[in-house]
Amino acid sequence: MSVPFPSTLQNKVDAESFNYSFGDTTLRSQMDVGPAKVRRRFTRAVDMLTTSIMLDYDQYATFKIFYETTTNGGVTPFTYENPLTGASEEFRFAEPPSIQSIGGRTFRVGMKWEKLP
Repeated sequence: MSVPFPSTLQNKVDAESFNYSFGDTTLRSQMDVGPAKVRRRFTRAVDMLTTSIMLDYDQYATFKIFYETTTNGGVTPFTYENPLTGASEEFRFAEPPSIQSIGGRTFRVGMKWEKLP
């Protein structure tokens, strides 16, 4: 069961930090001679999304509660609009977010998400 991403936070990811990579569904075995043998390992992969959003000082508290409590430290999936498709999809934190000060009361939150199949 997923939870919604907080509506009070930035609802679009930052374009300059956006990176989307397809999950690997194959198993590759090297042969003694000739090309590698490749076969499907899964039918659906977990894609990875790396991105960031901007927060002000007050929004940081909302984000911290969302990450630590609402998603149980990144365990519980959340819904967010996929930047590529525009559809609401389920994501989960693949690693803890990182916070970088941009100056004043503005922060950039770097995140790595798994897009759940």
